[in-house]
Amino acid sequence: MGEQKITASSVNRAKTYQLVLFPLNNGATNVYYVLVLSYIATFGSKVLALSMLFASVMVTGMRLFDAITDPIIGALMDRTNGKFGKFRPFMVIGNLIMAASILVLYCLTPLIPASAMGLRYAAFVGLYAVWVIGYTFQTSCTRSGQTVLTNDPKQRPLFTIFNTVGSLLGMGAMQFFAPILAKNYEGGYASAGFFRTLAPVGIVISILLTLLAVIAITPKDRPEFFGTGKPIKVGIKDYWDTLKNNRAIQMLVLSASTDKLGSSAKSSAVMVAMFACIAGSNLLQSNVTGLVTIPSTIVCFLFISFFATRLGQRKAMLIGSVGGLVINGALAALWLLGDPTTMTSNPATGALNWGYFLILYLVLTIIAAGFQGISGNIVIPMTADCADYEVYRTGKYVPGLMGTFSDALGTYSQQQLEAYMKFTEARETLNEYEKQLETAKQTYEDAKEKAMASSDVSKMLDIDTLAQLIYAQNFSMPAGYVQDKDGESWLLKVGEEYDSVKDISGALLLHVEGYGEVRLSDVADVEVIDNSADSYTRLNGEKASILKIYK
Repeated sequence: MGEQKITASSVNRAKTYQLVLFPLNNGATNVYYVLVLSYIATFGSKVLALSMLFASVMVTGMRLFDAITDPIIGALMDRTNGKFGKFRPFMVIGNLIMAASILVLYCLTPLIPASAMGLRYAAFVGLYAVWVIGYTFQTSCTRSGQTVLTNDPKQRPLFTIFNTVGSLLGMGAMQFFAPILAKNYEGGYASAGFFRTLAPVGIVISILLTLLAVIAITPKDRPEFFGTGKPIKVGIKDYWDTLKNNRAIQMLVLSASTDKLGSSAKSSAVMVAMFACIAGSNLLQSNVTGLVTIPSTIVCFLFISFFATRLGQRKAMLIGSVGGLVINGALAALWLLGDPTTMTSNPATGALNWGYFLILYLVLTIIAAGFQGISGNIVIPMTADCADYEVYRTGKYVPGLMGTFSDALGTYSQQQLEAYMKFTEARETLNEYEKQLETAKQTYEDAKEKAMASSDVSKMLDIDTLAQLIYAQNFSMPAGYVQDKDGESWLLKVGEEYDSVKDISGALLLHVEGYGEVRLSDVADVEVIDNSADSYTRLNGEKASILKIYK
């Protein structure tokens, strides 16, 4: 398709309140991001009693599902042009979908009986999938909606700044309320009551932020701000032409994907391993993170303000990427050449030791966050630039495709790495469980052998004791008389003499703890032997018989 040059007649500028409030749409979705992705694995394993491995891997798999749904919803957005605009319906409907799915997931699924675990698994996966669709509905508007908000090159970098603030506002609100609510329930973050309370709180916050964002974009969500201002139908062929020939979006997607890939490599799991295994203290990480969180946010804000507004978005993107590579390389060299164990004076408590290593680590981490914040956040307004270029190139207005495609490919690359890391973690967990199982089996066998040795009947019974036990049970003696209704008297006897081999074999000898009852047949073979030839009596040298009379 040949290029069709379209020249804009005027610059579309946004008012200050619109630049400030519309990024709250990102804050609204980040409320759910924390509400779901930070806690859903714990909810699944602790509250619903699902497999922890299943819950963790499923969450990663569903984020790949998110990457698939992104372009589909983007195409649907491009074809929407009703009386409520192009973006507002997706913002409102997406938020309502997330609210409904989270309420049902966190408040109703725990009511499913534990005996119906299959239904719990199905509800967990299904509701999470519905939430992903709602999340994509709303979050895609943050990127796409900028195309109508402003096309002023001086205003779009400002959107990056306000977007960072809006994102932190949504995430910060949930991180503020969560520990407060968790204290009110026994079991804390693992209690069903915590989730029943946290879900409505998050939903209310997200709805308020969404309403503010809707107010901001309402004056601009009109056809005259959609590309050339004239409705143009867009089909599959147009999407293919855009992806094939729009060099700007190709390079931006490549840049955003590698940036997300690099950010994922420095995940929380990796940091936990670094501090626990290399620095020698698991608690050290939380103490260090508490020191760098706020300064990193401030530096990120200042870096974006300085580089993006003064040098332009493209140069700011390059500076952020190169700066992130250099500083992270310096951090890697510090850990390889220095001694991370010197960061703490007490590994048990994670107490900080203010030596050169800790100071250098804090400074480099804060600077790295500033550079990575530029490359990570400036992608959003640059996506709007790519959409404007497509309008200039072909006259096609496809903000949904631009926003969701760049996010989808970046998410897919990120989730590939995260999925690999999750499966690697799962494999190592299974290996560890196998080792524990083998150890448990060996412990059981050792305990069994010890128990059998300690319960060796031969050590408890000798031939004399055995004879005494048999003799003591083989008795019968009178216990008086009882008369029936006819006046007849009956002799009562206590005890029981052996009448057969079976009676003797079943004689109870003793009870062994951990084994049970020991009977004569367990320790001896019982049989009748004619020993009359070995037993005889003589009187005055003649064979005789003995008659014993007991009284």
